[in-house]
Amino acid sequence: MIYQKFYSELGKFLYAICKADGKLQEKEIRTIERLVHHEISRHKHFHEKPEYKDIILTGLSFSTALREHITFRKSQESFKLFLQQYGNHISSSMKESALALIRKTARASNGIGQEERKLIIEINDLMM
Repeated sequence: MIYQKFYSELGKFLYAICKADGKLQEKEIRTIERLVHHEISRHKHFHEKPEYKDIILTGLSFSTALREHITFRKSQESFKLFLQQYGNHISSSMKESALALIRKTARASNGIGQEERKLIIEINDLMM
């Protein structure tokens, strides 16, 4: 259950990263789709490993946030709160994968901007 929530919250946070500069770009959306697919294929037999089998929820959660137009604040605060409460239950490899997804998403359109950098630093601090 905790892994499901982690990946679901990560999807919302990726939405916040895309919205950080005020404008959601098609390139960012495609990058997230590609990166989630890559993460799934990178972990052989991912569906058998509890810590990775729910990674598909990242893409689904991002798509839901996109469709429902959730607020920037809600999408980022939700992941921060989750990490404050349950971050010590998440493996370092899951955290590293999540941070890589976050950074790559932020770089997808015109590099990492000031607001994106601020969010990345905050999340990095919460994950360490």
